[in-house]
Parts: sequence; structure tokens; C-alpha cells
Amino acid sequence: MNYFLAVLSGGFLVLSFPPYDLWPLAWIGLVPGFIAIRASKTRLKAAVLGGLTYLVFFSGLLFWIRIYHLLALPFTLGALTLYGVVFGLILKSIENKRKGSFIAPFVWVGIEFIRSLGVLGFPWGILGYSQYKQLTVIQVADITGVWGVSFLIVWVNSYLANLYLAWRKSLPAGIGRY
Repeated sequence: MNYFLAVLSGGFLVLSFPPYDLWPLAWIGLVPGFIAIRASKTRLKAAVLGGLTYLVFFSGLLFWIRIYHLLALPFTLGALTLYGVVFGLILKSIENKRKGSFIAPFVWVGIEFIRSLGVLGFPWGILGYSQYKQLTVIQVADITGVWGVSFLIVWVNSYLANLYLAWRKSLPAGIGRY
């Protein structure tokens, strides 16, 4: 079930970017992935789930890159998937039920920022770019850059995942739990 949630998260993120432009999906797209990572029993499984989410996301977003070279897509996907592995690992390592919705945006945006630096920097697919048509939302980018928009999106996703997990925990045993 957790692997399905990670794939679902990656798929939602793909659909939030052009050419699909289903931008509202960015605001809920990470919720299944966060739920999967929080439900994972080990850091290794959380890292795999984070990597799977990134792999699906960037596979759908960067399908076109294969036209440049046969190995361009696998190499790029491999490198970008490592960032997802790091994200899942860090998130599970510092997981705290009270601070969960506050840590995830910092980790996500930090990884996006690091991913965009240097000679091999690759800022393609920064989550805040999915909101390029939403003028009221992207006003924060005037002060924070695109990372502020990403931060807001990830915070909302993390908060919604925490709400769901709290609701599920409040259910009687056997109902809605897996």
C-alpha cells in the first residue's frame, strides 16, 4: 500500500506541471507520500518511498530528455531519485508528531535549493513553478523566490497528511487502519 501511495504522489506532482497544468494537485499531491513515509517502519523503507515518489515525478516530467542521448534520461532520473531518497531518509530520521508539518517544508525546500546549485544544478521541477498561473499565490516569490512558494505548498501538504493521520488514529481499532 505504501508503494502505491508514493507512486500516487509522484503522479499527482506530474499532473500539476505543464502540459497538464492541474495546479491544485500540487497542494494535495504530496499527502499520500507523506502518509507512506510516516507509516513506514524503517528509515530504509522511508528512503525507498521518497526515492520512488521522486522517480515517478521526474519520469513524468522529464520524459522528453531522452531525445538528447540514450543515457540522458536514466542518468538524470538516477541522480534526481537520490534527492528523493535523501528526503525520505531525513524526514523519517527527524520525525516528530508535533513538528512533522514544520520540518517537511524546510527539508523539501533545502533539497530543491541544493539541487539547483553548481555546475550540474538542475532547477527543473521545483514545486513552486507549478503555480506559475496563480498570481495571488506567487506574490510571495517577490520576497522569497520560488522556494517560498514551494515552502507553502509542502507545508499545506504536510499539514493535511498530519490531519489525516490524527483522524485515522482517533478511529476505533480496526476501522480505517492498515
